[in-house]
This record gives sequence, C-alpha cells and structure tokens, in this order.
Amino acid sequence: MSVAYPQAPGYKTGQPETSRRAADSMIDHARVIREQVLQMLTVFPDATPDEAAQFLKLDKLAVRPRFSELALEGKIEDSGQRRKNASGRNAAAWRLVRKLGQLALI
Repeated sequence: MSVAYPQAPGYKTGQPETSRRAADSMIDHARVIREQVLQMLTVFPDATPDEAAQFLKLDKLAVRPRFSELALEGKIEDSGQRRKNASGRNAAAWRLVRKLGQLALI
C-alpha cells in the first residue's frame, strides 16, 4: 500500500523488517481508530489519549499514536489542558481543530 505517514502508521527506518510489517498490518485498523477518536472528541472534547482509549475500550498503545497522526494532519490540537495519566505523568488533552467556525473532521 502506498499510504504515507501520518495517514498510515509510522515505523522507524533502519529497524528490523518486522517494524515495517507491523505498521503495514495496522493501516486499516489505525484508520478506524482515528475515526473513532474524532467522533469521541465531538462528544467529549479535551481528552487525553489514555482517556480516549478507556472510553473506546481500546489498548492505549493502539490509541496514543493515532493522536500524533491526527495532530500532524491538522485535525486535532493541544487544548492546553494537562491531566495525569496512568504513569502519573502529565498528559496533554486534545481537541478538534476549529476552522472558520466549523469542526475540521475532513
């Protein structure tokens, strides 16, 4: 598949071939999770990735990278809020980007 990051999961170059294969295997699933995150943020704005994972009943390790991808696509932005995550560290809460009074969902 010829889809590039951030529309597809990333992987580190120079790593074992398994890294690229793992990323390739997540392309469709990652797209679904990104869509779920966007929908969740319409109902529950200003969520951390871990909060989103809990709400969506998904593994946080599958959800966290989707936030990076969505931010790079310009669909979400840091809200400026911080809350503790499971590790006790401050985590950024994210919100949908608003453009000309509209939500940037496409």
